[in-house]
Amino acid sequence: MTTYRVISDTEVAVDAPLTQQLMQALKDNDTATAEGSAGAPRIQHVALEGCDGTPSAGNIIIAETSKGYVDDNASACEIKTRVAGEFKFTAHIVNVGIGSDVNTRVTIQMKKQSSGVTTNIGSSGQADNGEVATVAYTGTFAAGDRVYVDVNENNSLVGGVVTLKCSVADDNAIYGVQAYSVLT
Repeated sequence: MTTYRVISDTEVAVDAPLTQQLMQALKDNDTATAEGSAGAPRIQHVALEGCDGTPSAGNIIIAETSKGYVDDNASACEIKTRVAGEFKFTAHIVNVGIGSDVNTRVTIQMKKQSSGVTTNIGSSGQADNGEVATVAYTGTFAAGDRVYVDVNENNSLVGGVVTLKCSVADDNAIYGVQAYSVLT
C-alpha cells in the first residue's frame, strides 16, 4: 500500500521550490487515497460513480443476506448501513417443519441496533409449516447501524430459510456501497 504524506502549505506557497519530495508526495497521495492508506482522506460515497446522494427508501436492493435456520438459529442474518439515510428493510421467512410435526409456527422479529441500543422495529405474523411470513420497516438510519432478524418458534421442530434485504430509491445505487451484509 502506498504511504500518504501530508503536504504543508509552505511547500505549495508562492515562490516555494518545486522539489522531488513534493512531486513524489503529489504523485503518491492520489494512489494512497484510492487505496485507503492510513492518514489519507476517505472517498465519500457521493463521489462514487452511480450514487446520487443521501439514500432514500425504495425498491432498489442494495444489500441482501439469507441463512438457513434450525431451532431458533437465524439471528446471524444481518445488514449494516455504511452511510446515514432512509432505508427500507424487508425480511422473509419460509417455514419448513422438521419431522412429523406439522404444527410448527414461526414469527420473525426485525431489530435495529444503533449506538449500542437495540429496538424491535417489526414483527411478522405467524407462519405455519410451509408458509411464508414477511415484515418490512422503512426508517432513518445512521452510519454503522445494524439490522438483524430473530426467529421465534413454538417448538423445536422448525427449520427453513430467512432472508433480509435493504433497499433504496436510487436506481444508480451501487450494491454493497450504502449498506452491506455481514456474515457471522
